[in-house]
Amino acid sequence: LYRFGETVSIVFFTETWRHGDSFYDKILRNNSGKGEGGLHTLCLLDIKVHEMDFDKMIQTGKPVYMPPTFMTASVAASQLLEIEERRGDGACATDRPAIAMAHVGA
Repeated sequence: LYRFGETVSIVFFTETWRHGDSFYDKILRNNSGKGEGGLHTLCLLDIKVHEMDFDKMIQTGKPVYMPPTFMTASVAASQLLEIEERRGDGACATDRPAIAMAHVGA
């Protein structure tokens, strides 16, 4: 059967925050000989719900919420490749296979 290592959560990068990459370290640990190695990694993608729109709240004087945003596999892959380019440890090299599923069981 398939063997999975530690599950990770990939969060949205922002304009001012792009260096949160602890999830990359866990993927690397699952992939490599550090620890058990050779393990698959289940990546849970970020969901933004009930986020305040502060600009509109200032304009209206009432709490205004942005519509829900769901991270796509494409965005997650782009962020992982950005970290891979910066760090170069091979956890998410372009020759590594990946499988993405969305709305499973929905």
